[in-house]
Amino acid sequence: DRERCIAWAQGGCQVCVDACPYGAIALDDANRPVVDQAKCNGCGACENACPSNSYLAFAGGTDRGINVHAAGKEA
Repeated sequence: DRERCIAWAQGGCQVCVDACPYGAIALDDANRPVVDQAKCNGCGACENACPSNSYLAFAGGTDRGINVHAAGKEA
C-alpha cells in the first residue's frame, strides 16, 4: 500500500526487506520495496515487521504498509 508505506512516502525504510525470510522483497532504484510475487508465499513476516502503523500515527489503525495480494495483482 504505497499510501501507508514509509519508503514510498518518505524514503529510508527497508524493514520489510530485512524481515522477509524468502528474499521476496527488494528495493527498486528509488529505494522503495517491490514484492516478487513468484518468491512470496504470504507468510506475513513483512506485515508483522512493518512500522508504518506506529510511525505514521494512524490513531487506532490496524493497516500496515505492506499488503501482499494474490498473484497477478499489484502488491
